[in-house]
Amino acid sequence: MGHLLEREHRVLEEIVRAYIRQACPVSSQHIAQNGSISLSPATIRHSMMDLEDHGYLFQPHTSAGRVPTQKAYRFFVDNCIDEEIDAHSAVAHLAEGLDAWDKHMRLITKKTHAFTAILDEDEVTHFGTAELFSEPEFARDPDLLHSFGSFMDSLADMLEAYHVATRNVSSPRVFIERENPVPEARRMSAVASPLQGDRGVVIALGLSRMNYETIITMFKYF
Repeated sequence: MGHLLEREHRVLEEIVRAYIRQACPVSSQHIAQNGSISLSPATIRHSMMDLEDHGYLFQPHTSAGRVPTQKAYRFFVDNCIDEEIDAHSAVAHLAEGLDAWDKHMRLITKKTHAFTAILDEDEVTHFGTAELFSEPEFARDPDLLHSFGSFMDSLADMLEAYHVATRNVSSPRVFIERENPVPEARRMSAVASPLQGDRGVVIALGLSRMNYETIITMFKYF
């Protein structure tokens, strides 16, 4: 559970999940009305203030709710994702009737709006640019669009960097913002998983509020 109290852990998880879904600051009232925890708005608000003091949340405007930070997403990935999910069964259900990798990757982009790419030996395949660009952050932030364009300009080299970063690991690895191995991706997050036999790597690149849980589950298929 990391070093947070149980109540703070649960409140932070609710905020991250809500922000992933709605892409706007999350209020204590929203968590009290729509979350799965039985706490009053005042109690949730107090926990949110503590989480903000410890660097897990920030408040973009005085009257707004809170937004998760890089530290919050890292805590969420490390402590809030169910590691007991049967990834192969989940993928078999989600990708029923899809027997090709490209169809599987298209399904991931459709469900998560992440950009996906595979480096398989010397071959590069990618999907999901349009889905990624449909997210509202790209309309608000030209620098984000520029960073992704630079990533695409050197896509094969970018993928090779993730290939190197995932060597000697057996499960998907998550890179959140500044954790990414390439500067072009450090305003976003990525999930990368090695292909069997060290042939290459598969990645999903998206906003920091990307659906980590779905992507990690589906990447275990590779």
